[in-house]
Amino acid sequence: MIRRLLPTATIVAVLSMALAGSAVAGGGGGGFGALGRTTQTQRSGFAFLQDPSGNVLVNSEAQGGILTFKAKGTAGPPTSTPGTLVQISVGGNIPSAGAFDCWVIPDSMFTVNSDLSASLHFRSDAAGVALCPGFALASGLPASGLAPLGGEGFGFIGPVALDLVWPTSSQLFHSRSTDNASCGPFLANSMGTLTDNFGTSASGNISATIQGVDNFGNLVPLPINVTLTSQFADVSTFATDTVVNGPTTGSCGPFVGS
Repeated sequence: MIRRLLPTATIVAVLSMALAGSAVAGGGGGGFGALGRTTQTQRSGFAFLQDPSGNVLVNSEAQGGILTFKAKGTAGPPTSTPGTLVQISVGGNIPSAGAFDCWVIPDSMFTVNSDLSASLHFRSDAAGVALCPGFALASGLPASGLAPLGGEGFGFIGPVALDLVWPTSSQLFHSRSTDNASCGPFLANSMGTLTDNFGTSASGNISATIQGVDNFGNLVPLPINVTLTSQFADVSTFATDTVVNGPTTGSCGPFVGS
């Protein structure tokens, strides 16, 4: 007999989209980044969902920014690139039953519209999908943002599919911020614009198979295929426009210039 599948399971999906803007490269500046103007747009989504029985819970988080990875098994520094990242973990109270993995996906799989409605249509076996090249680290996020954190994948058997839809709402929150910083001869000015859809909901479905254990200790495939509705959801966008001025060479206190 196989134990009941996921009586108190939790599924976590983390997806990140970074849309690169324009940057004027230059030397110096240290921790401020490149001299000149840099723009970036981040898109994010969150949803806490469950299936109709209440036995399967889904916590879906999205954070945008430049994706930064620490390569597995190497001593080099982390590498950063704009893109879209999805992380999904499945767990429950079944011994040895659980799964996690991280994928870099085509931007088109995760869409946030101007009214902050959004959708995710993820297929792990689709063209353009690849496993993350290392551990996902926080990078390029607002100070209050949640960082996508990931590691070694395990437990999934075959393809994973996750579809989520966030509708728009009448409760959009708008905020603007300005930050000025200086260090030695370097000056940085950054303007940020946050738009948040606090009042949204979310719905969708997940289909996957994870590795579990039966009553006799044998490894068995455990399928999951459920519809989902949200208890809480959120979608936001965060745009920054940063200008750094200073000499083309030199250093800035603890920040090393070129």
